[in-house]
Amino acid sequence: PYGCVEQTMSRFLPDVIVSQNREKLNFGNLEIFKDLDKQVNDGLQRLYSFQHGDGGWGWWENDASSPKNTAYVVYGLALAKKPALR
Repeated sequence: PYGCVEQTMSRFLPDVIVSQNREKLNFGNLEIFKDLDKQVNDGLQRLYSFQHGDGGWGWWENDASSPKNTAYVVYGLALAKKPALR
């Protein structure tokens, strides 16, 4: 509920995976996807705003970078760049 880096990533990553694979999911009600692109973009912009000057991510905008959080974000961003799962 606080929107730290870890919580942002934990929401962003499933959105990315669903977005990349929405055609394969075969949902009859496409209404569930109506806000998905916005959610992915909002998460991406929030993650960018959390990135520190040293290139890493901490828990918030103004704390020290954390190797764990940095690895989590880099992993998620790398998955976001990949095409849909085959």
